[in-house]
Amino acid sequence: MHTILFVAVIIVSILVVMIGAIAFELTGLERSSAQFQALSCFTGTGFTTKESEQITLYPLRRRIAMFLMIIGNAGFVTMIAAFANSLNPQSFLFNFAPSYLPSFLPPVLIILLNLAILGVAGYFIYKTATNAALVKGLGDRIRKYLLKKKYMKSVPFEELFITSTGYGVVRIDITPASPLLNKVISQSLLTEHRVNVLALERNYEVIHNPPADTTIDLNDRIFCFGKMEDMQSFA
Repeated sequence: MHTILFVAVIIVSILVVMIGAIAFELTGLERSSAQFQALSCFTGTGFTTKESEQITLYPLRRRIAMFLMIIGNAGFVTMIAAFANSLNPQSFLFNFAPSYLPSFLPPVLIILLNLAILGVAGYFIYKTATNAALVKGLGDRIRKYLLKKKYMKSVPFEELFITSTGYGVVRIDITPASPLLNKVISQSLLTEHRVNVLALERNYEVIHNPPADTTIDLNDRIFCFGKMEDMQSFA
């Protein structure tokens, strides 16, 4: 039973990290950064001052991080306890073996059998977790579920680079609800907050340093540099 628990904790841990990464991504973090931050929070390792600011500056991300930290600490304690108990000869073959069988086997062999079972289970979990098609399909389902249940709200905003001073580069997708829609760059919130437009992507073409009189259209993507808090607020 302890062996089953150990394997189950590993599977649940992988799912929790995946959910956390998707949740971070929905708040505007770039995908690879979201995955790293989720794993860092879950394991309690890997943070630097610069990277932690991407989480601590925003209340929703802090709540996601707290959830991952709490679940991660509980999961590791359970995992260690389950692994230690799985090496007990009494847990041979998930405790489903006939009661008389362990008496015919030396304790060392029973422990090796338990380790072999964990090894095989770990291999299959690894192959499953590294299957790109399966991970993408599961990730899409989790993303749709979070949005459908309104646990998260997707934002048309992605952080591409952030400095320790709170400034950075972002990509903003122009949606029908965007306050930037149909605005001229020089007369929009971008100028009011001293945000520099580095490039504008329209119909798969990129306009570098677009003129100040350029009108922002629906489905445009603009790449900006400025204060992260200001850009996120109107994005």
